[in-house]
Formats: sequence, C-alpha cells, structure tokens
Amino acid sequence: MNTLEQTTQLAIELIKQQQATDYEFSVGKSSGVSTSVRLSEVETLKYHLDASFDVSVYIGKSKGQATSVDLSKKSLKNAIESACLIAKYTQEDPFSGLAPSELFISGCSRAICSHSMAISILFLASRFHG
Repeated sequence: MNTLEQTTQLAIELIKQQQATDYEFSVGKSSGVSTSVRLSEVETLKYHLDASFDVSVYIGKSKGQATSVDLSKKSLKNAIESACLIAKYTQEDPFSGLAPSELFISGCSRAICSHSMAISILFLASRFHG
C-alpha cells in the first residue's frame, strides 16, 4: 500500500471514531519544478513538494470543514476533530449533506464522463437560471 492509500485508510478510521453521520475528504501530494524566464535568462528555478488534506464532516444536517498540509496521524486527527467540533456548533441546514449516490456517474470512460458532466452542469444551470 502506498503512502496516500495508507493516509486515506487512516483518515477513514479516524473519522469513524467521531460522531460524524457522513463525510468526504481529499488527500493529495504533488511535487515538481517551476521556472521563470526574463529577458531570455532563467530568473528562478523552484522545486516544490506539497501535501494537503481537506475534510468535510456532517453531523446530521450540520457541516464542519478543516484543512491540513501535514499528513501525519496527529495532524489528520486534529483536522478531523476540528471539523467535527465546527459541525457540532454550526446551525443545521436542511439542504446540507452529500448528494445521493444514485446521482453520481459510474462505469464510463473519462471522455464520456467529462462530456456528461458538462451536460449536467449546463442542465443544472438552466434549471436555476430560468
């Protein structure tokens, strides 16, 4: 199992220890090099190594969100606990929550899904803007 898979499994385990009724999160790592050129000369050369964890938890119809750039167990736990604490003190919103799974697209190629997504967005926009 690679590090992102381990981090994902850990996050799921930590969230399940809380009172969250639903949740979603993203974990990411990226690295690379960027450069800038001025007057045909390389001006800067930068190496970057980034990590991020964004979590949204729902306690009933209340939502809390938190973010961390540290993927250690302690930081993940702190972010999840913070999101849960925010959700506990946030006013309920009857329209809050994750979309039902039957609304998600599954089992199609990337090109088809991208096309379907564009159509869905246009359809939704037309519904809300007349």
